[in-house]
Amino acid sequence: MGWATSASGHRPGLIVQVQRTGGRGRLSDLDEVPIPEDLVVAGDTVWTRNVATGRNDGTFMSHPPTGRTFRIHVFDVIRVRGGRIVEHWGVPDRLGVLFQLGASLIR
Repeated sequence: MGWATSASGHRPGLIVQVQRTGGRGRLSDLDEVPIPEDLVVAGDTVWTRNVATGRNDGTFMSHPPTGRTFRIHVFDVIRVRGGRIVEHWGVPDRLGVLFQLGASLIR
């Protein structure tokens, strides 16, 4: 399944695609494809609960690198039309990653 040319992406802080690009060194060893743990199809909508793992080797959300590994959960909702993705929402658990990296959230 591919993306439609007019696809809409609603991705607040999509960690998996943005942080892996350009060798920015924020999250390395990130799984190429998150592993789906649950998948539900209802009409033209697909809901998935995915997990990926990686390592924090650069500044992430204003927090210094830790070298720690992490596991991130991502919920995706995808709308399909004519065998193509026409709309996507990705909701990564960034707060969960920060806790795993030992970030202090109170300054």
